[in-house]
Amino acid sequence: MSNITPVNHHDELTPTVGASPATLAAADRRTSQALAAVQRNTIIQMASVQAHAMVQDEKTHEIDRLTRESSLPFDGCFVTTTPSTTLEFDTST
Repeated sequence: MSNITPVNHHDELTPTVGASPATLAAADRRTSQALAAVQRNTIIQMASVQAHAMVQDEKTHEIDRLTRESSLPFDGCFVTTTPSTTLEFDTST
């Protein structure tokens, strides 16, 4: 058993019982830095999601506007198509 040596890994939890104030401050600083990094990443992801939602909203409004515009009369005529895909202009309306 004498050949077992303790290894300090930063990923492991550090026991705080009997730890010095300097050790606690270092652990607290690492925790604060990790939480700050998570907060930055969360804010960036949230802004990205909001930006994508705004773009999708604008696309929906543009599609709606173009759909309404395409159903308006064209120079006083309504354009109709026949099954043979040729355009006929109905001037009777």
